Parts: sequence; structure tokens; C-alpha cells
Amino acid sequence: MSQKPFSPPSHPKPLSTTDLVIFGAVLMVPIAPMSMYVYIAEQSGGHSWLVMLLGWFGACLTAYAYRRLAGVFPGGSIYSYVGRALQSDTGWIAAWIILADYLFVPATLYANCSSLIGEYLPQIPNWSWYAVLSLINLAFGLLPIRRQIRLYALVLISELIALIAFIVVALHALPHAGVPASSPVHVGPERMLSLVSVGVIGFLGFDGISTLDGEAARPTQSVGRATIWVAAVMGLLFLLQCALAGAIHPNYATLDPATGFFDLARSIGGPFVGWLLITVFLIGSGIANASAGQVSASRVLAVLREQTLPTLSVKSRHLDRVTMILISLLSFVLATFVPLQTLNAFVSFGAFAAFIMIHVSLFYRFYIRGTKGPKRIVDGWVAILGLLVMIVALIFEESPSLVLKLGALWLLIGVAIWAIRTWREAEV
Repeated sequence: MSQKPFSPPSHPKPLSTTDLVIFGAVLMVPIAPMSMYVYIAEQSGGHSWLVMLLGWFGACLTAYAYRRLAGVFPGGSIYSYVGRALQSDTGWIAAWIILADYLFVPATLYANCSSLIGEYLPQIPNWSWYAVLSLINLAFGLLPIRRQIRLYALVLISELIALIAFIVVALHALPHAGVPASSPVHVGPERMLSLVSVGVIGFLGFDGISTLDGEAARPTQSVGRATIWVAAVMGLLFLLQCALAGAIHPNYATLDPATGFFDLARSIGGPFVGWLLITVFLIGSGIANASAGQVSASRVLAVLREQTLPTLSVKSRHLDRVTMILISLLSFVLATFVPLQTLNAFVSFGAFAAFIMIHVSLFYRFYIRGTKGPKRIVDGWVAILGLLVMIVALIFEESPSLVLKLGALWLLIGVAIWAIRTWREAEV
């Protein structure tokens, strides 16, 4: 079955590169490492900076692949990138796979934010926070995309201000930092491989920029540029805050697993800095990030629905309000009834498996079928390295058996839908 081109809906005012950068930065959350710093430090034996470096490496390789594919296959995001690069119907499967990431990630954000709030307000049940966040994000989702991005810009500015506040107090406290109570844990080969998965998971989000390529001005240029910029700059910020935290408080084992980073910030900057970071993190993660994730899910669903039900009218190709309501409701239900480990497994499978397909597409389109020259060699090496990183991330994930089982189930459902679609087309 050959890949059919996707015709994205037109937009009266195309999104600029700056708009796309804002969207991608909000999806990644500039202060994301703060909530998982203690976990990262424990997994790496205090080498949190190394985890960020590994994740940054994988993110930059994948961002490069997105940039190259977006430059020649605009419209339809990963559906077009994979399907048209491989000249097959695999684009539909790739879009279905990454949908697992976009659909399940808001629920994981709700669960993580509710867990953090529960450390300070344990008397309020988690489901009530899920409901509040779902309603707020539904209100966001019903707004036009340009208005959403304006609101995202305000959240992004607040995150950067909070991060700058931490950097300032951290640099001031650095000369008075303590020393480790014991020798650092040695990071062996097996642990190093497991850290790749932890690091790459921390960098998810930049790929969501591509879901807006149908609404972007000059998508062959702006989508790729925005993706590279977000992956590069966010990596630098992630690395900086983890390195500072590790230098100021080397004894990570004494920090609370849930609130450790925020407690550290409060100890060096006072209550104001601590509460500023917590508040901004909750808004940036539970609202802006989750809302942007739902936007990405809606765009991928639009592609899948268009390709599965090609008789839909042009107007119906827009994911309407009913679809956004269903996505918000699904996020609430998933957060309330599905264990966090299961949610994380779906997100990991969706991201890693989709990125594997992206790198295979890069290799085939620009190395196998590319013209001779230095750029062809670069494309080939980036694809190979990126493919290896994502395979390692998938195999050495914290719960690889669960990820592969749930991933296989998700894939089977997608293949069944694809087969029905193919059978209907053959009948026409």
C-alpha cells in the first residue's frame, strides 16, 4: 500500500518559527529535571549531569533527523516523514505508535503533579487534582492555537524567570558547597546503558513541534529550525541545573525523593525561591505541558482519522471541540484508574519506537537513496547512532518487559485498524 499524502488544514495566520519554539519549549518544560533530580541522582550514583548529557546526545540526533525529514516532507508530521521516506504505508503505523506517547503523557503529568502537591496537601485526594487540571487544559484546548501559544509564552517566561532565580542563588551558594560523604558510585557499562533510557525520557517533547507543521509558515524550514533550537537550548538548561544541584548538595541520598530539588532550592534561596519553583513547575508541567501534549495528540489523530476515513469533509479534518473534550476526559480517566508505571510504559514505547522509525527513515531516504557527498555521510552516521541510542533506550528501560508487552498490544490494535482500512480501500 503506497503512502498517501496528507493535506493539512489551512490556517489564516501561519505559525512562525518563534511560535514553534515556544510550543516545543513548553512541551519539554525548562525546569523539568527539578522534579526527577533525586531519582536521576540515585540511578546514576550522583552523576545526574551524565544522564542529562546522554539524553541530550540522543535528543540532538533525533532532532537532526526530524529537521532533515521535515525539510522535504511537510504536512502530516511523522506520518509523512516515515511513510514518504520509506515509500510505504508505514507512516500510518508510525503515527499510531507516537500517538501512545502523546495520548498517555498528559495523564503521567497529572499523576506526577498530584504526587508533588500531595506532599504538601495530603488531605486532598489525587483525583480532585486530576479533575482540576483536566478542566483547565480543556479550556486551553478549546482556544485557537495562536491564542494558546500566547498563553504558553507567558508560562515559558515564568519558567525561565524561576530558573534564573535558582541559578543566581545556586552560584551564590556554590563556594560554600559541601563535599560528598562517601566516594561516588562507579558507573559501569550496564548502568551506563540504563542511564541512556532515563536521559532520553527526560528530553521528550521537542518532537511535538512537527505536529504543527500543517499550520506553520514555511514548514520545510521553520519546523526543522525550531526542533533543533529547542533540543539544543533545553539540553543546555537541563545540564546546567543538574550540575549546579549536584555541586551544591553532593549527598543526594539525604534529599527527599519527591521534593528534594525544591527543598535544596529553599535551603539556599529561602522560602520564596522554593515556592516559586514549585508553583511554576506545577503550572508549566501540569497545565502548559499537558495542554500542549493534548494539542499534539489532536493533530496526530487528525492525520489518522483523515487517512482511515478519507470521505470526511475538509471541515471535519479539523479536530473539533468534541475530540478535544474526549482527549481531556481520557487523560482524567487514565490518570485516575491506570497505574503510573503502566502510563510511563506506553509513553516510553511510543517515543522510542517512533524515534527508531524516524532514524530508519533518515538512513533510507538520505543515505541509501541520497546523492554522494559529505552530507550523505553525516546523515548516515547520525541515523546509525540515533538508531542505536533509541534501541538501547528501549531495551534498557526501567521495566522493559512491561514496555514491550504493552507496546506489542498497542501495535496490534494499530495494525488491526490499518488492516481494516486497507481492506476497505481494496473494496472500493
